[in-house]
Amino acid sequence: MPERDFYGRMAPGEDGGALPDGWTLEHRPSGVRVSEACGFRTELIAVWGMAHNVSPEMFAPVHAAPGETATWSRTYTFEA
Repeated sequence: MPERDFYGRMAPGEDGGALPDGWTLEHRPSGVRVSEACGFRTELIAVWGMAHNVSPEMFAPVHAAPGETATWSRTYTFEA
């Protein structure tokens, strides 16, 4: 458990390498996990939290002109 609030972010490096398109968090004592798979190219990843929570955030690049439609997907999986 963290002793204080935290925040971190990850962006593509200078080499243009791709970021992961998902994440998994596991509660090690119980083995319970939650995962997110993103149906888009990840532009930025941020993770923040405090003693009682953690929040990974995957940012999608959205470029849509007026009248255009942009779609993407996120799939969450819960496992015990």
